[in-house]
Amino acid sequence: MDDFAIYNYAKYTENFTPATESQLHETVPLPPVGNEQLAKDIISNTYFTNLGNTEIIGTSEQKKFGKASLYFPGTSGQRINKNGLTDLNFGTKDFTIALWVYPETQTFLYPMLFSYETDNNNLRLALADNQSSGNIALIWDTTRIINTGKKYKPNTWAHYAVVRKDGIFTIYENGISIGSTSAYKTANVNLSNLSLGGNSSVSNCPYKGYMDDFVIYNKAIYDNNFNPPNSAVGN
Repeated sequence: MDDFAIYNYAKYTENFTPATESQLHETVPLPPVGNEQLAKDIISNTYFTNLGNTEIIGTSEQKKFGKASLYFPGTSGQRINKNGLTDLNFGTKDFTIALWVYPETQTFLYPMLFSYETDNNNLRLALADNQSSGNIALIWDTTRIINTGKKYKPNTWAHYAVVRKDGIFTIYENGISIGSTSAYKTANVNLSNLSLGGNSSVSNCPYKGYMDDFVIYNKAIYDNNFNPPNSAVGN
């Protein structure tokens, strides 16, 4: 017997070619939420309990994979959140957060791709952080731990990954490192109250645009530059 695995989602939905290498690297604390799943499962509250804005919709107008992506209109108070995900209390351990986004022109000061839901603390990835000269920035509590010096590009798909490996935080854009820091190795990351596209406490952080294939791993998937995935996670 070899490579026994259980997933908390339907990994196969049609005939497939059996894997030729171990699948254990796909173990995740949160089910991969990709392609049409991002539109259907979140909207149906299967994974996420609070939309925060009824205008957040699954749409095929822009889609990276599958039949749909999720559209955030960029209105105050919007977010999708899931509370009580204790597996996302990483402490000082390794993790990877990755997603595809198609941003429209941002209208708020701190548009968040992901955040802690109930306050302005813990880890957040801002697409255009006003306190970092409008650059892509990684924020821990009130500290800008990485100011990438990079601006987002509107109206095009981009892949972002935030990785912590042995205490070192790195942001990748389209598989290329755009910022890293080893200065926060004791940072205690707790995303048990996870929020996408904004949070409930800060009115000026809604993200405007599309999102697809959001996934979190409880290990450092990337530790060097890489080619972004060309299919949805879990497919």
